Parts: sequence; structure tokens; C-alpha cells
Amino acid sequence: MIETENTTKNTELINNQLINNKIMIVTEKEQKVIQAIKNSEFLEEPSDPIWIKGLAEDAELDGKEFSGVVSSLIKKEIVFSDGETIGLTVKGQKIADHIILK
Repeated sequence: MIETENTTKNTELINNQLINNKIMIVTEKEQKVIQAIKNSEFLEEPSDPIWIKGLAEDAELDGKEFSGVVSSLIKKEIVFSDGETIGLTVKGQKIADHIILK
């Protein structure tokens, strides 16, 4: 598909999710982490937690960046984590279903 100005705007609208009548801004790095969780070979059910080890590499982020992004996603209630595992919340699952990476 050829990306046009309208396609770019539509992608931005989809990636900035409308949750509870509020626009939720999801950064590109956050999108990468969400996609890495969603695409993990260890994920059996959308709400299942997976081991966090190796996820930074899957999201193409270094350790510090990854930690910061995960903290942001936890604050936005998109993921949950106990430090060893991570998973998508219900809100996170809805967002993951609509992310379009360029």
C-alpha cells in the first residue's frame, strides 16, 4: 500500500487511542513494546503474563529505554508487571489490536 498523507493521518489517529472518551497517546517506543508482547511466542492468551527477559531486544530497545517505556506503560495502565513478567491489561489488549507500525 502506498502511504499517503491521509494514510499517515489515519495511522496516527489509530495509534492515539480513544479510551473512555480521552485520547491516549501511545509513543512509537511504547507501540514497539506492546507489539513485542503481543507477538511473543510465549503468549498463549492475550491477558497472560510473559517473561520480561529478552523482550527489550524484541522491541529493539536498550535496557534503560525499555525500563522507561515499561514504566510509562504501567502508569497508563496498558501493561502490568511484577519485574520478572509483563502482560497486557484489557486496555492494553484493545490498543494492541489497533496499532499499525510504519
